[in-house]
Amino acid sequence: MITIDTNQKLCTVIVMMHVDPALIDEKLKHVHEIAHEHSKRPGFVSCAFHKSLDNTKIVEYIQWASREHLDAMRKSFKNESPQDPDFALRIDWGIVDVVEVVGPAQSS
Repeated sequence: MITIDTNQKLCTVIVMMHVDPALIDEKLKHVHEIAHEHSKRPGFVSCAFHKSLDNTKIVEYIQWASREHLDAMRKSFKNESPQDPDFALRIDWGIVDVVEVVGPAQSS
């Protein structure tokens, strides 16, 4: 089971890809393939991807064991991103720290 944990010092990357809604299934297939390729690399922890209800965005939540593992993966691509430059209308991404995880309230 994949969980988000504030105690782990992982390198977390969040990517939001704005895509043409008519191409969402094609884009999701590509993201799926890239995630499975990443899963074979040293330091890969997990990747969850989501699509918006209006089919205009794909969001990835990716974790690597360290920033060095992420950088090694990125160096293997010609571009800054594993997607072609015309893959999305816009791609926003950042490396973030997990600050807090809130789960269901426990009944007393």
